[in-house]
Amino acid sequence: MRLKPRRLSNLAGASGLAIAAAVVFTPSQTLACTATPVLVGGIVQNVIVDCNSEDTAEAFATSFDASLDDGSESGISVEYDGNGADAINISGGEIVQGESAGESVNPPAIAGATEADYLDERGNVIETLGGEDVFTMNGGVIGAVEAPVSVFLGTGNDRFSIDGGTIYGSVFGEEGNDTFDVGGMGTIDESIYGGAGNDIVTLSEDGAVIGSTAEPDAIGLEGGADRFTMTGGTVGAAVSGGDGDDTLSVAGGTISGFLAGNSGDDIIGISGGTITGFVLGEDGIDTITVEGGTLTAGARGGLGNDVFNFSGGTAAAIFGDGDDDTVTISGGDIGRISGGDGNDAVTLSDTGSVRNEVLLDEDEDQGDDRFTMTGGSVAASVFGAAGEDAFRVSSGTVGLDLDAGAGNDVFDVTGGTVEGGLLGGGDDDQIAVSGGGVGLVGGGGGNDAVTISGTASIQGDVTLDAGDDSFAMTGGTIGGDVTGGEGTDTVTILDGTIDGGINAETVNLRGGSIGGDIGGLSGNTLTIEDLAPLDLRDGVIFSGVGAAGTISGVDLAGGGESQNFTGFSSLALGASTLRFIGGTQVIDALTLRDASTLFSTGATRLGSQDGGFGNMSVIGSTLTMIDGDPTDTLTLGGLTLDRATIGIDVDQVGSRADRIAANGAATAIGNNIILVNLVGPPELVQTTQIPILTAAGAPIGGMFDVAGITGTPAALFNYQVVEGPGGLFLLATPNDEVVGAVAAVDAAAAAQTVDTFLDAVFDITGDAAEYGLGLAGGAPVAAAPTFGIFASGQFAQVDHHGFTISSGAANIAGPSFSSEDFSAALSLDFNAAKHFGFDAEYGLNIGVFGGYTSTDVGLNPFGGFDFTGEAQNESGMAGAYALFRREVNYVLVSGTALFGSTDVQNGILGGAAGEYDTVGYAVTASAGRIFALSDRLRFDLRGGILGVSFTGDSYTDNLGVAHGETEVSFGAMKFEPGVYGDFQWQNGMVFSPYLRGELQQRFAYENTAIADGRSFDFDDSDFSAAVSAGFNLKVMQSATVSAEVRGKASSDSTTLAGKVGLKVAF
Repeated sequence: MRLKPRRLSNLAGASGLAIAAAVVFTPSQTLACTATPVLVGGIVQNVIVDCNSEDTAEAFATSFDASLDDGSESGISVEYDGNGADAINISGGEIVQGESAGESVNPPAIAGATEADYLDERGNVIETLGGEDVFTMNGGVIGAVEAPVSVFLGTGNDRFSIDGGTIYGSVFGEEGNDTFDVGGMGTIDESIYGGAGNDIVTLSEDGAVIGSTAEPDAIGLEGGADRFTMTGGTVGAAVSGGDGDDTLSVAGGTISGFLAGNSGDDIIGISGGTITGFVLGEDGIDTITVEGGTLTAGARGGLGNDVFNFSGGTAAAIFGDGDDDTVTISGGDIGRISGGDGNDAVTLSDTGSVRNEVLLDEDEDQGDDRFTMTGGSVAASVFGAAGEDAFRVSSGTVGLDLDAGAGNDVFDVTGGTVEGGLLGGGDDDQIAVSGGGVGLVGGGGGNDAVTISGTASIQGDVTLDAGDDSFAMTGGTIGGDVTGGEGTDTVTILDGTIDGGINAETVNLRGGSIGGDIGGLSGNTLTIEDLAPLDLRDGVIFSGVGAAGTISGVDLAGGGESQNFTGFSSLALGASTLRFIGGTQVIDALTLRDASTLFSTGATRLGSQDGGFGNMSVIGSTLTMIDGDPTDTLTLGGLTLDRATIGIDVDQVGSRADRIAANGAATAIGNNIILVNLVGPPELVQTTQIPILTAAGAPIGGMFDVAGITGTPAALFNYQVVEGPGGLFLLATPNDEVVGAVAAVDAAAAAQTVDTFLDAVFDITGDAAEYGLGLAGGAPVAAAPTFGIFASGQFAQVDHHGFTISSGAANIAGPSFSSEDFSAALSLDFNAAKHFGFDAEYGLNIGVFGGYTSTDVGLNPFGGFDFTGEAQNESGMAGAYALFRREVNYVLVSGTALFGSTDVQNGILGGAAGEYDTVGYAVTASAGRIFALSDRLRFDLRGGILGVSFTGDSYTDNLGVAHGETEVSFGAMKFEPGVYGDFQWQNGMVFSPYLRGELQQRFAYENTAIADGRSFDFDDSDFSAAVSAGFNLKVMQSATVSAEVRGKASSDSTTLAGKVGLKVAF
């Protein structure tokens, strides 16, 4: 609305026709402005008025001499009706309201008239009337604050331009498609009114339209499809588009008021500048686009299906108001958004930011609204209120909640962050989260459906609230609980992680990880299936009232995790595992089928919902109480065993075993198995009898096969189950074969230690013979006449097929074993014959020696035991020998003692370990003759006997099993022929190769070991044969080095050995 100044005709009392002619004037030499008529063919087409005086004019007045000659022969004057394309150019001076009463507007010029016509602006009006007029101002002043002067462009498509000076008044375009251009330093102190027609207003640079306190608009485009463009300058009040489909653009400057499209389908674009009032679309389907700038109050769409596009800038708020509005925010900073009435759509993307809340509906008005977020941020909540709203988030951040309010709403979160919750409100909502992060989920009232999948992350709880809700999870994580609330709710988990628990009437677990308990169950409501890996917390509690559960193909007890149940009418396992670790499990009827396993340890009670005992059926499945503790109990009502396997711990020494106590009938059908795990030291001497099941009902019946766990001490026994008063008893009788293998570890260690000991002794005496008899490089070395030192070391690898073990009349084949042996010795030889001077006829060498032996024995798997045992013996030895020679005949005798210790680990006893001391003695006697085969070859024919005795002390291992003394003793005859050669090299060294054979026959062999009071004899082959090949190399007169390899075999064993040595005389 605007108040137009009085028109000039109102001042002069002239008619409209007179006003139409008032723009036609002749120049007046005394006035501030000049008027120049433009004639074409003697007809005045338009008038150009120029005002450029530095003087102040009292009035804007020009006159036109109507008697102006048209230049024709007739000399007839022309007339002008004011409808031409007139021009007013103002570049300086000051034009103020005139005060002379004689200056008035007269009637229009008429041909032949002589009166002058005048235009004055005493009515505060400069008016161009009709025609396509041009008003240009680049300097000067029109009017004054106390006496404004307005410009009326009149009818026609006029053009108004000001880039300098000031107009204290308004500019009226009136009818026609007018163009207004305010730029430079031009100022209009009041307003611009476009009037009728499709007007264009441009404001740029430092141009200013100040407006009037009496009018709301500084720029009123009024009727028509107008255009307003602002790139700079100042508008001191509002800009209104008026009627029509207007286009309003602001790229710079300041509007100190609102920017309104008014009625019509307006297009408003803001890319810069500041607008202190609202940007208003008002009536019509308006489009408001903001790419920059500042909207201090914000933007309102008004009535109509308006469109808001924000990609930059700042706005205090966006109000869609009525109808179906579309708001798209891809950048900029918005204070808040309100969709208002209608089915609104709000889209936020890229860097768009809303500092406060988004209201899709205002004041709980209905409307099926849509909120879509692919980026950006909302600092507070997004509210849907009434209607069937849809919320979709794929990126960006919402600082608080997505609150749908009433209606059947839809949430779809695939990314981004909602730091608060997804709140469904009333009615039947659908909530899906497949990515991004959400604080919590609340279904609200109604039958809601919630789906969590993919990489979704819910920081807190999921609460379904009232209604018959459903929850499905195939991925993602939930930091809190899943709670169904009132109604009959169903929760299904296929994958993903829930840190808390679940509370719902029906729970289906088919995968995923759950950190809390499962509660609220009722009816046929718990199913656990093997569709994906399932991880429940150790000690998880399943609770309900009258619940019925089914577990199919799931290893719940894997990793030692346990479960607890309360309030169950029935629980059925199929091909699954379960673990109870004590306490009361309230299950009226527990059934195990299809190779299921129940682990029950501690004091476990199977109770019923009425306070009594629950019943258990084990059909083709396993109930195991094995945990290394023989005091576990399982107390229940009735027990049915059908092709069942029962695992129990048994302590023979303490006469204890895990026990099942049935307070009702215990019934066995078909072939059942009892699997025994032995704990503590075994009773290897006599049969033990221990109760394992008590029953208050009728005889149990059925058949039972009992066995110890393969590869454990329990396999040492033969078992039998007998039915006695009140239940079943377990009888355990030692198994000769496996118990003998217990003693075999000590027997193998003893036998192999003896072999290593004897090999070391024969190495020493062999070196003495070679030295004393001159078989190692010719005659005995004698750099010093009486003494020699021998040093040698031997390595051997032995593979033994195993002893024959006997205890009484029974003979069994014992475990095979292998051994790695080492010995090292040092001898001091004294040539007594040479020392005492009878070496011309006899030879006598006397020596003493000491050494070290080690034996490392490992027994191979046996009787189902992967690890049978191992032993390590380390010993020191000391002895003496004497070699008497006459010519080519000789006698060699020796005596040796061995002292050491053996560490043993018995795999058959579950790795039981012990340590004991050992002592051994050996004597040898040999006689031989040397035959010269040539100058370089000699044959040594040697034979003899030996005797040995070895004892290992008794000990008790760390399991408590007593092991008696281990003894090895035997005699043997040996035949050892050998061939020796001597070859002197050019460098003076003597190389003496040799080849020896060995045949040995043992007699009176004894190898005994005792385990827990039971004595066992161990025997192997008495005959063996060996071949040795080696050399002695005399590197100097006083030193000889040697090396040898040897192979030995019997029907039970093979040995491969190597030896190196050094002989030094002094």
